Amino acid sequence: RSGLKKNKNLCCLELNRCGIQWKGAKSLTEGLKANDTLDRLSLSSNNIGSLGASFIAHAIAENINLKSLDISKTNIKNSGSIYITKALRHNTNLCDLNIGWNSTYGSESIDVLANAIEETSSLTALCVQGNKIESVGAARIFRALTSNKSITHLDIMCSEIGESGAVYISNALRSNSKLSRLSLGGNRMGPSGTYLLRRAFNFSKSLRSIDILDKNYRLNES
Repeated sequence: RSGLKKNKNLCCLELNRCGIQWKGAKSLTEGLKANDTLDRLSLSSNNIGSLGASFIAHAIAENINLKSLDISKTNIKNSGSIYITKALRHNTNLCDLNIGWNSTYGSESIDVLANAIEETSSLTALCVQGNKIESVGAARIFRALTSNKSITHLDIMCSEIGESGAVYISNALRSNSKLSRLSLGGNRMGPSGTYLLRRAFNFSKSLRSIDILDKNYRLNES
């Protein structure tokens, strides 16, 4: 904590797999609030839980210099994801957020995430892979993306979207003019879902890369 407060040169801090729990997250964020140089923080594969996520959320809201946060595989669950995504309203500089592999997503956390997507103007890359978003959640997220003008990269792999979710996504892609890279692998969308997404990709004016069922389709730029 004291190191973060005093260090005026540190711009990147990676503490992946360090056994950090909620108390460690609290101490870390107290130092982060007083640091004005750190712009990238990675806490992947720690067990900070939802309580630890609440402290991280406060730091996001107060540290306007932070541009990249990886909080994947930290067991923050639904309540923790709500804390983090709500904090996006107060941070206008965060451009890269990874909250993948954090147990299930409930309807409330999906709504909060969708609202954050609609409101943010700074976020360019969002990773929510490995969460139980399912088809209804995917529909809500992609509906929000139609009014978002900043997100260019979305990773929603392994989220149990299924074929019905692929239908929602393919329709939403027709009205999205910003998304350039989309990762959808491991969602069991079946032949029909894959077909619809390939068609949406071919007609998209912005998509340059789409990962479907572990097959990566890329648009070659001239």
